[in-house]
Amino acid sequence: MVIGGLIFGLPDDDEEAIKRNYQFLIDLGADASYCQMLSPYPKTKLREDLIREGLVTNHNRYERYNGLWANVKTRHLEAEQLQYAFWYYRQTVLGWWKPSAFAKRQGRLWTFVWTHIVKPVMKFFIDRQIRKIGWKGRYQRNIRRLERMNRFEDMKRFSGDEAPEQQGIRGPEGDFS
Repeated sequence: MVIGGLIFGLPDDDEEAIKRNYQFLIDLGADASYCQMLSPYPKTKLREDLIREGLVTNHNRYERYNGLWANVKTRHLEAEQLQYAFWYYRQTVLGWWKPSAFAKRQGRLWTFVWTHIVKPVMKFFIDRQIRKIGWKGRYQRNIRRLERMNRFEDMKRFSGDEAPEQQGIRGPEGDFS
């Protein structure tokens, strides 16, 4: 089984490159794909380079450093444009999972159920949703779903610039002070 992975949001990515990269996964014949957005993780050379170029748009909301958010812009796309292109072309170019010959051989029952039952039912409801609220409406729903992810109570105390001891955070052996 071949799983193709791509990272989007590299400095020279534009809308056409995003579209071409999704098409590349199809042409490659990958059985599945794992695509994510570039995350400029702290203390990396990549982050330093992107900051120097002015391409990091989210410097400290680390709950969004999960591969699903555009935390950078490119030389051709603002972060919001990159976020939308990443989502939209995944839907329209990459589309629904298409079982490869390998997948069909290994999981005949599952691929039959997916192809003839699950996919048609899901497609019916998604097509209906697109007619009702359009692509932008579906995108906004996806953004709201992403907003609810990675919400941890203990992360709230790290949202400021204060040191842990100033925030009253306790270490394994008591206060940091």
